[in-house]
Amino acid sequence: MSRGYETGTPLNLVDDFGAIGDGVYDNAVEITAAVATLSASHRQGRRLYIPSGAYRTSAQIDLSGQFGIILEGAGNGETGGAIASAKMIYTGTGAQFINAQHSVGVVIRGLQILNSNAGFSGALVNGDNIGGSDTSFLRVEDCYIGGTSGGYQKAVGVSLAQATASSVRRCNFNGCTVAIRGKTTNLGYSNQITITDNHFLLQTVAHVKNAAEAWWISGNVFEALQGGGAAAYTHDAGVFHKSLVIENNWLGDITAGGSQFTVGGSFGTTISRNYIGFNAAATGITIDANNMDTLVIEGNTFDGSTGKLIDFGATTGHVGVVIGPNRETGSGAYVTGATAGMYILTGNVANPSLLPTTTVTTTYQVLATDYIVFAQSGGGAYTITLPTPVGFAGNEYVIKHTTGANLVTLATAAGQIDGAATYTGMAAANSSVTVVSDGANWFTIASR
Repeated sequence: MSRGYETGTPLNLVDDFGAIGDGVYDNAVEITAAVATLSASHRQGRRLYIPSGAYRTSAQIDLSGQFGIILEGAGNGETGGAIASAKMIYTGTGAQFINAQHSVGVVIRGLQILNSNAGFSGALVNGDNIGGSDTSFLRVEDCYIGGTSGGYQKAVGVSLAQATASSVRRCNFNGCTVAIRGKTTNLGYSNQITITDNHFLLQTVAHVKNAAEAWWISGNVFEALQGGGAAAYTHDAGVFHKSLVIENNWLGDITAGGSQFTVGGSFGTTISRNYIGFNAAATGITIDANNMDTLVIEGNTFDGSTGKLIDFGATTGHVGVVIGPNRETGSGAYVTGATAGMYILTGNVANPSLLPTTTVTTTYQVLATDYIVFAQSGGGAYTITLPTPVGFAGNEYVIKHTTGANLVTLATAAGQIDGAATYTGMAAANSSVTVVSDGANWFTIASR
């Protein structure tokens, strides 16, 4: 049993330790011996190979504090691990199954990592740092992670509280409470985490939760939670992130409510180029806490929406929010809630190649989502009020007086228009004006 890490040939759970992969036998003794042998050496690149089979165990796999250990199943390289023929089935109720806390460079790949005990509520792979050095360079790849066919739903798939420079790639998550969880309190951290090319299905709470610093979530498939609800990403109350990128993901097969992405109170968030499939009761993106700083939502497709696409609710204090252009194929409300202080760009319509237009016949407050406003004055004179120009340099609106012989006056919620409180150059039909903000006031750049 000394040959593995000394020669570069991996240790074999069956050949070297006598494990039995019949789905019945408890391999606690064999697995404990294998891990102890790996841990006894201080050489990097120590490998334990798990052949095809179903290996039940009541023992945890303790890799805490280790470096350079590789757990490699017979399914290594099989995308998503769903057909990986090496199954590790935890039957216990400890705090975790595979304990990778405080480790450096541990790799777990090509395995089905399962739990079969309804009383287990810990993490199947625990990469947290609790009371020690940071877990770093943990890689979980080509694995299937979740409950057995019985569908036990209390476990977290991969936990990464106070972990750094770690990744989860090409895995399939099915039947966890949360598939991937970051920090557990706002004072914690979880830095430089990459989540790519995974498949998420039938978690009970959320697929991904509680990002921290420099998380990248890209190229994943997010299907419905149990019950058909939506929650590709969310966070606990008061737990906020810094620098989160969610891009190029597919979200769909939703049959109930919820919000696909829920963020709030955070810094540096980009949600872009995602396909977001809808159910009537669902919301695309929810901002649920005040003081978002630098939020960009652009290039997404909201498909089949009849509910809210982007909802700010009653939140306030946002800075540097840019929305659009995005594409909508349904009839949902595009941006709801308070939108003061936001750049909402043109093209946020069912066909983004068309400019948004609004026709008015009486007093009107121009919305952030408007661009061209057609004014009809046959019923009498009235005033159209522009949004505040303050903080929105480059924002542009076109007002066209289409029919009627009454004056259409242009006012502003703040600042001035060409140095005056109002613009009165649209007394006749077919007159128009284009105004642009310099960040403090409105200025006409074209009129007729």
